[in-house]
Amino acid sequence: MGVVHFTGLGKSPGAVTSGLAYLKHEIGPSFEDGAIVEAVVIFTSKEVASGKEKSSPAEHNEYMKRAVRKTWTRGKRNAVEIVNGFLQKSEFNGNVEVYLVQIDVNDFGECFEAVAKALLRFHSPGKVGKHIWANLTGGTNVL
Repeated sequence: MGVVHFTGLGKSPGAVTSGLAYLKHEIGPSFEDGAIVEAVVIFTSKEVASGKEKSSPAEHNEYMKRAVRKTWTRGKRNAVEIVNGFLQKSEFNGNVEVYLVQIDVNDFGECFEAVAKALLRFHSPGKVGKHIWANLTGGTNVL
């Protein structure tokens, strides 16, 4: 069955990647209901999604190690590309589906509607759906 993660994303990709890396390493091996991270639904602004708004500087560290594996940005990439790269090339080996939902983060009604529609997509009323976990630590605070 697996778990679908809902998360907001601003300019800091680590708000998404650090939590997912923790789950993969600490819970993943013993999780009994499929993949601990089967899919990620990212809610973000049009500016972040398009790359118009550049990512904050970010480094890819191996989980629980201090050594820097790779510097992701230096102002050249957006946060969505960094999260996608992390999920495709790291310990997830490209086995995670990524859904990008572009919203006006200043319009609370639009944000609520986008999250509700995504929830219904993965867990329809009256049916057995996916496990859905919300990442409240990262991304755009309005979400």
